[in-house]
Amino acid sequence: MWTIGDFPRAAKLVLVMLDKGWFDDAVGRVEGSKILKNLMASDDLRKEIVTLDIVAMLERKLEIGDCNEIRMILICVDILWNGNSSGKSSELSGIVTNSLARLRDKDVKIQKRGVKTLSSLAQTEAGEKVIHEHVIEIVKMLLPRSDGSRPPYSQLFGPTAAVYNLCKNETLRHQIQQSKEFAEFKLLRHDGALFPQTRATRSMN
Repeated sequence: MWTIGDFPRAAKLVLVMLDKGWFDDAVGRVEGSKILKNLMASDDLRKEIVTLDIVAMLERKLEIGDCNEIRMILICVDILWNGNSSGKSSELSGIVTNSLARLRDKDVKIQKRGVKTLSSLAQTEAGEKVIHEHVIEIVKMLLPRSDGSRPPYSQLFGPTAAVYNLCKNETLRHQIQQSKEFAEFKLLRHDGALFPQTRATRSMN
């Protein structure tokens, strides 16, 4: 039975356990995800966890974590930000905004980190809702700049890969394909005014 004084200490312990991957595997016959969900059943505990530096940890895991780590982080995102949980979408929005900045980076390795984070978050209901607010901004990265110049090919990898992966989500795909920005992109691509055809760009019809 939790008491008021237990929540701050428990929240710090849960954060450490998440960071170290202690929920990634089963404990005996009980899946770590089930243990985490049982712990997070407390509104007060969730509130304490969100006040800690969990967003930075989640972002780091989404960028560089392995499949098991990412699976657990997505479960955590669902617990903290879906339904009547205590998390605020503004916290997830910060992760998405940082990912957009990575897509604009000149370094392809940095762009890949942004693609990985966005692609993972799109698999959750909460992540999809936040990405929905920014997805057209990603499509705009594929278009010529306001002065008419085109970004170098190396800077188009991240946005192209992000749009390709986000189109696997039905809601986001519909939003992308119905936008005037995507219509402009298709026209320019058809005319060969952007970059050579690739598997990713061919699939975005």
